[in-house]
Amino acid sequence: MKKLIYCVLTIFILAIVFTYHSNSSASSKEFSLLEACKFAKEKARQEWSKDAEIYYVLSVDDKEKESKSKGEHGKRRYWNVILAKPGTDDQMLYTIHNQKVVEKLALTEPVNNENIVDLNKIHFDSDKIVDKAKRNITYYQEKVGPKDIILFCES
Repeated sequence: MKKLIYCVLTIFILAIVFTYHSNSSASSKEFSLLEACKFAKEKARQEWSKDAEIYYVLSVDDKEKESKSKGEHGKRRYWNVILAKPGTDDQMLYTIHNQKVVEKLALTEPVNNENIVDLNKIHFDSDKIVDKAKRNITYYQEKVGPKDIILFCES
């Protein structure tokens, strides 16, 4: 009987350790908006063009891959970042999953220089904005389907 209790207790402790390790390693692979931009820009300047600039950024939900994070802390594991060479038709889409570039796609569209993102003019990152919003806004969630949630906010 003591061996059974010992085995069950050991399995329980291992499950807790594994769960904690899985959650902490998943969150450590997340990027804030600025982190994703800086990462993609550095990669693009190394691999594609030294003139690469951020043009468009979007966090991505990947239904094929389960993600524990839905961005509620201002960080995501999945990002699409389009970089452009100002004054050209050259753009490059970088798809980032878990802090790695998993896909690059060359795009040919006129680059509107007014849409180039100057990272030096961004003074607050997504994780800080979400944190501030959570402290200053009361919000309510209503589940309307198996995966659909409506968010109501009041300030």
